[in-house]
Amino acid sequence: MTTETDELLAKLRAFEGLETGIEVGADEVNQPMIRHWVEAMGDANPVYVDADAAARSVHGQVIAPAVMLQAWVMRGLQARPETGGSPRDELLRLLDGAGFSSVVATNCEQEYDRMLHLGDHLRTRTVIDSISEEKQTGLGLGHFVTTRVEYETTDGEPVGRMLFRILKFKPGTGRTAPATPADRPRRPSPTTTRSSSRARRTTACSSSSAPTAGSCATRPSRAAPPAAATSGTPRRRADAEASTASS
Repeated sequence: MTTETDELLAKLRAFEGLETGIEVGADEVNQPMIRHWVEAMGDANPVYVDADAAARSVHGQVIAPAVMLQAWVMRGLQARPETGGSPRDELLRLLDGAGFSSVVATNCEQEYDRMLHLGDHLRTRTVIDSISEEKQTGLGLGHFVTTRVEYETTDGEPVGRMLFRILKFKPGTGRTAPATPADRPRRPSPTTTRSSSRARRTTACSSSSAPTAGSCATRPSRAAPPAAATSGTPRRRADAEASTASS
């Protein structure tokens, strides 16, 4: 690792253990959001959308799919502030400035304390758990950033937690980066292709039952028929002529 890389890692590691603040969900757990989710996922379990069916279930009421936990407090499409914000915002700006401007989610692990019901209003407490050293990945050189999120109701009741990991990487530095024109294999020239085709036709012809090389040279360019079918035709014609002569 270079001195510059070491210095960047030291700055990144200074964010480990910092809490990014409390975020409160914009909406309570609600039926329209649940309906959109299960329709998108193709989940036909009636306990999510049918109040009567849910009342007869072990839950006694409509519940939200457990994996929707993250959805209730997500920021949406808000842009990250250019200055200020939470320690997480500062961390991501630091990575962007160092060239690690692309991002992909790599891990999401959730644990649940109870099912969520209509009317639950959630908030989160998020801690920056760890930042990896620079890694070479298939997508590019990057750092893995792991956060731990605690979910609770606005009354303070814990309902679940999540480990979430992203990769911030430099675009164009991956092992699967497209080859440059100089790296691409050269296409065979037309002359080479025609020569190969003639060689294949000659080989097929010489393996047939043609009596002379001259007749082979005047054959069409398509592949020769199987040898058995070619050799069988004269025998059948000879048998027919012999039968006619004898009669």
